[in-house]
Amino acid sequence: MIRHLVERQREVLKSLVLALRRLNPADQEQLDPREDVHLYNNSFTVRDNGAMTINISHERHEGLAKDAESIKLLAQGIKGASQETVVSVDEMLVLLLTELDTMRDDADYTHTMLINLLDLKQKAAALAEARSTSQQGRIIMPFTIVTITFVSLAQHAGAA
Repeated sequence: MIRHLVERQREVLKSLVLALRRLNPADQEQLDPREDVHLYNNSFTVRDNGAMTINISHERHEGLAKDAESIKLLAQGIKGASQETVVSVDEMLVLLLTELDTMRDDADYTHTMLINLLDLKQKAAALAEARSTSQQGRIIMPFTIVTITFVSLAQHAGAA
């Protein structure tokens, strides 16, 4: 839930950057301000008559690094201290997301170790039960031998 909240905060930060670009633009012309979209040159061909074909596709960003680069690029269209503030806030959010991922990995590792520990405890309890059963069997064995011996002698004495 916290990760989801931080991701939404980054989306709000992108919206803020876009609004600041309109209200407080830098002097130079910037890249296309659409969120999560960059232009990539997929193919470039020149034919016999000199005609050129360029195919351009829009790709969505995936991963924290590309999003951070996107916000930094968008922030270049802002002048003043607001640019530095937006970039530093995004860096803090990326750091927080990284820490949350680390915490999730640690929690998964702890969960796995806990499951392994419970499995070992169950195996130890089963082994203790098996030892107890084996010991009871060793105790009953002499009693059974004595009982069989005396019952057979009593039958032979009664038959004679």
